[in-house]
Amino acid sequence: MNVGWTPALLVPILLASGCAKTDYDRKLDKVDVSAELRAFLEAGKTPYARWLARNLDPDQEPSLASENWDLWQLTWTDNFFELQEVPPPQPRKNLRLVARKLEELERECAPTIWVHSAYRSPGVNRAVGGANSSRHLEGLAADISFPGSGEHSIKTCLCHRARAGICEMYVEGKKHYIHMGLCRYLEQPQPLAWCKGIRPP
Repeated sequence: MNVGWTPALLVPILLASGCAKTDYDRKLDKVDVSAELRAFLEAGKTPYARWLARNLDPDQEPSLASENWDLWQLTWTDNFFELQEVPPPQPRKNLRLVARKLEELERECAPTIWVHSAYRSPGVNRAVGGANSSRHLEGLAADISFPGSGEHSIKTCLCHRARAGICEMYVEGKKHYIHMGLCRYLEQPQPLAWCKGIRPP
């Protein structure tokens, strides 16, 4: 067994070596080490495991969801960063659609995008108050913000230049980020209330 993939074994080794704990080490302490996740980590099959592998071996090729977006970036939720999500096969495929849409937004709308949440497991979705039918569960949604960009220009771009394939879009409550939900298979985009009154650029 490769102990490098097992957080429960790796942390004591780090402590025994006398190294001060970094933020990375503290996150490793809190990783959910359920039997399923442990097996995935040991096999190097999760985004977290591949990220860990790159930290241990910088020459290893990253696992990309698209040209610029690592899959692990789309499998954690704000305030739940320590809990590694393991998407089922179909949501994992759907996250590639999200990643390509994010690349489009980077080209068309703003150079800097922060993803607060994309894929969520049922447990994390319940914890953050997500709907039972949330597209996050399917890997078809992302809560995003655009640091340094104007609200009106972002809204105009999302509603017109980058509208294709988006079936949900709104700002939820006081959270100051935009929920973007991509269309499900064969689902047709409908008019978005959030875009009402926004004229094309």
